[in-house]
Amino acid sequence: NIRGKEYPTVHYACIWETGTTRKVNEDSLLARSVLTERGEVIIACVCDGMGGMGNGEKASGYAVEKIEQWVVEDLLPAISRGASASIIKGKGIRIFRSINQDLLAYTMEKGEKLGTTASMILLYGKKYYLFHLGDSRILKITGNLTIPGKKVMQPWVRQLTRDHSVNEHTLTRCLGLNKKGTPDYRKGGFGKRTSFLVCSDGFRHIYGNKEIAGILNPGEIRDSHVLKRRLTEIAHRSMARGEKDNISAVAVCFPERRTVWEENEEK
Repeated sequence: NIRGKEYPTVHYACIWETGTTRKVNEDSLLARSVLTERGEVIIACVCDGMGGMGNGEKASGYAVEKIEQWVVEDLLPAISRGASASIIKGKGIRIFRSINQDLLAYTMEKGEKLGTTASMILLYGKKYYLFHLGDSRILKITGNLTIPGKKVMQPWVRQLTRDHSVNEHTLTRCLGLNKKGTPDYRKGGFGKRTSFLVCSDGFRHIYGNKEIAGILNPGEIRDSHVLKRRLTEIAHRSMARGEKDNISAVAVCFPERRTVWEENEEK
C-alpha cells in the first residue's frame, strides 16, 4: 500500500505472466510512486513488444527504461517546480517521440525491425494524464461500496484509450512503426472508489472490459493483496480458457476511505 498526503490510501498490484505457449514475456511494466513537494505522483506503464527473435522484449524493455529515466530526471523535477498540465503534456509527447526515433535508428543500423506498444498513465493531484500508442489498454473503473447482505452494484468502466489495431492482429500505431511516434493524449479527473488498469492485449482478450471491471470493483478491494489476487485470477482463468499471449497488467486502486488502522494511527 502507498500512503501520502494527497492519497491517504492507495492499493496497487502487478501481474506479469509468460503464458502457456511463449518462452519469454515480451511485455515490460513500470509502476512507481513518489512523494514530491507538490504531492504524490504515481506512474503506471505497460509496453508490449514485438519483432521476434527477442526483439520484442528488447523494444519494450528499452521503452520502459527510458520512461523511468525520464520520470526521475525530467518529469518529477518539473512537477516539483509546479508544472502545468500543458507542460506535462509536452514532456510526455516528447519522450514518446524520442523513444520512437531511437527504435527507428536501431532498425536502420541493425536491419532488425522491432517495436512496442506503450500505454502510460500519470496520477497526480486527483487528475490523470494519459499517453498511449498501440493496442494495450487503460481502463478507469468507478465502483460502488460493497455492503454485506446487500446487492453488489456493477461498477462503471470506461476505456480511456483507443485500440490502434486492425482485427486485433495488426497494429496501426506503435513505437518504432513510423516516423512521428506521437501518442494519444488525454487528461481527466477522478475521485474515491476509482481504479485504473493498464494492461496488455493478452490480459483482456478473454475477459471484456465489463467482466474485468466486475472483478476489480474498487468497492471490494480492501488492500493490495486482494488486488493482486484479482489480477492473478483474471490471468490464470484466461490461460485456462485458451489465451496464449503474454499477460501483463498494472492496477492502481483508490478506495472509499482510509482504514480504521490508519485513522487510529493518526490519533
